[in-house]
Amino acid sequence: MSRKPLILAGLMLIGLSALLPSLEMKEGRMKLVLTENTGRFSLYYLSDVKKNTYVPLIFDSDPRTSVITALVDNRDYRLGEDLNFRNVIVKGDSGAGFRFSSPTVAVNEIFTFIRSNGEDLANGVRISIDVENLSDKPQKLGLRFLADTYLGEKSGKHFSTDVRKSITNELALTRLDGDAYLVSPGEEGVSLQWMIGGSGITRPDLVVFANWKRLIDSAWTYTVNPGRDFSLLPYSINDSAAAFYFNPVTVDPGGKRTFDLAMGQLSEKGFAALPQETSSASKLFQTAINAASLSTDKQVSVQTDLISIRDLIDQLDRKLDSKEPLSKDDLQIFRQVLDELKKRQHNY
Repeated sequence: MSRKPLILAGLMLIGLSALLPSLEMKEGRMKLVLTENTGRFSLYYLSDVKKNTYVPLIFDSDPRTSVITALVDNRDYRLGEDLNFRNVIVKGDSGAGFRFSSPTVAVNEIFTFIRSNGEDLANGVRISIDVENLSDKPQKLGLRFLADTYLGEKSGKHFSTDVRKSITNELALTRLDGDAYLVSPGEEGVSLQWMIGGSGITRPDLVVFANWKRLIDSAWTYTVNPGRDFSLLPYSINDSAAAFYFNPVTVDPGGKRTFDLAMGQLSEKGFAALPQETSSASKLFQTAINAASLSTDKQVSVQTDLISIRDLIDQLDRKLDSKEPLSKDDLQIFRQVLDELKKRQHNY
């Protein structure tokens, strides 16, 4: 991948990264990093539990290359960059994200860790985006999510979907095409799966696969050329991206639009964006025990148990942050967890 215009900016970002307020969250095999100053996120999958190796699912050398654009009455605003919007990190009971706000519009982007069907540990995220009309008149509100993919670039197999074996040139998918998900296929068992449809998923009006620089430099609309690949000589070579378009509709004063997305490590059964019930401490621990018991490698089992302990501590922290008193059931659950850990330590 070649991005000459971004080399200097990338070096500056690396030098300043320590100064940027950020929030890091982990659950299961996922790690999410939110950077307040830029309003951008990085998402990682724990590919090797034994070595504690995380692989980014989207391009992370400069997270600013993935961006949400809000369309307000035919004027586009690139969130995290446009001075009309202020961005802050927000935290809730089950997730965290950003709030981008201007005098007339607010966009809330909230991330929640999720599991695909059959998985014991979190292996993806749900992204719920609200666009609110704060003005006193109707406004046409739309959204574009540009994802800077990279995993498929090394092999040249940039994308596939559940019905398309390989996408190597520009392509536009509409609602009529019906593809359920796209894949950016990586190596060593890590591939990005981004849901296009399915349970709880807000299906985009349009999905565009194209060169990243062409997409980032374009206005709201983009004209696809099926004969064009993912290079833009001489600045952007073998550089693919996917843009998800949600066309503008009129929203009344005080009203909002909600978009539910889901992405994560490739899973045969895919992801749903429906809110998952908050796991009880006992269930969360038990699923981790199940995952650990599948491995004959003691180090992997230990690391998996540590992941479960971390998730339990995070759940306890969320309960404390909510200022709700712990119930007798909660306390009993944590006692059971401690007893189980004492039993399991003899295995190591």
